[in-house]
Amino acid sequence: MGHNIADVPFEAGGKKYIFRFGFLADKMIQKRFGMPTQKLLASKPQDEFGSDEITELFTAGLAWHHENLTERETMGILDELGGERAVTIFLQSLRRGEPESDLEVASNGAARPTRATDSI
Repeated sequence: MGHNIADVPFEAGGKKYIFRFGFLADKMIQKRFGMPTQKLLASKPQDEFGSDEITELFTAGLAWHHENLTERETMGILDELGGERAVTIFLQSLRRGEPESDLEVASNGAARPTRATDSI
């Protein structure tokens, strides 16, 4: 993982949140799915991710700044944001403030960093 972790602020339901996908989030995903985030993202096209994967990815990204959010609260945030906005927030954090060209979409539709130092 790179060392420039991006905090992505956003609002949902009239509340302010900060999304950060760093080492803590990756550890949570690895513990939950038995594989690092990068491997999970490459495992299938983005449009085949179900609510379980999406909720876990978002819960992990919120954990650094909002460790006491429940799964139900996270799903409420996702409902408020909608899928497209949630994915944008997630990808912005993965990019770590880098230009959009540093993150590409794999042939199977999965997002992946283009530089080895950006892999998770």
